[in-house]
Amino acid sequence: MDFSFDRFVLRSLSWMACCILLISAVKLSAQEVEHNYPVGPKNTDCDSMQLNGLSRETMIETIENNAFRFDQQFKISRVAGIRAGHYYSCDGKSGFLILTVGKEKALFVDVPKTIWDEFIKSSDLDGFYEKNLKNHYRLIPE
Repeated sequence: MDFSFDRFVLRSLSWMACCILLISAVKLSAQEVEHNYPVGPKNTDCDSMQLNGLSRETMIETIENNAFRFDQQFKISRVAGIRAGHYYSCDGKSGFLILTVGKEKALFVDVPKTIWDEFIKSSDLDGFYEKNLKNHYRLIPE
């Protein structure tokens, strides 16, 4: 068996280059891709969802039973005030906000995702609601 140091170095470098390429490919495939064009509602029910003419309760039920591009929620164990929130968005920019206040559900439409992000980070949900949500976004009446 012919063994030379040059051959060993060449094979080692080839092996290391393959590993680096493989690791780079894995890292690139895990990155989120941003598009510079509108992306349609893939794997959602957004384009087939009909809410016009429905009661608030039926609208909430329809929203809760459909698939959205972005769907996030929180729940808090407390007796009064905001007890839960659920945000649904077709495009990741604006969407529906359903808040459980006491035993009632409130439905807001066209709420920007940035407001939702600020809301869930707030240390005072009720205060944020009063200052930034109530009377600022369209609330669907009963």
